Amino acid sequence: MKSSFKFAKRVEVDTEENVLPLINIVFLLLIFFLVAGAITIPELFYVEPPISDSETSVLPTETTVLINEDGQISFQNELIELNELHALATKIINEDSLQTFKLKVDAYVGSGKAIEAMEILRNAGVRKTLLITTKEG
Repeated sequence: MKSSFKFAKRVEVDTEENVLPLINIVFLLLIFFLVAGAITIPELFYVEPPISDSETSVLPTETTVLINEDGQISFQNELIELNELHALATKIINEDSLQTFKLKVDAYVGSGKAIEAMEILRNAGVRKTLLITTKEG
């Protein structure tokens, strides 16, 4: 007795062709995130800010002053001396009188250095200086 059922022929599907577009997309995403992550400019040297109880957030500003534990000062990612800070800040304020300055002083530097830098910025005409700290906890 012969069966009248006819089975369809099995068609082999090449699975490599289906995986290639997925691999392309993954590599494109990888390249995108590598490029997008490299856009921020790293700070000239590491500064560990002091701890604070305040919960105010830091506004993004373009003018940054760093003071590390050795007393080195960075203004806009360039090493400077403390006596140069007034002239550089005055130049920025003459271009934009409402410019906000971020002052990031290492926790191991005495408060005198931070106060001295803030006074120099105030004397240069800076109206708003943000002292960067980290939250306790």
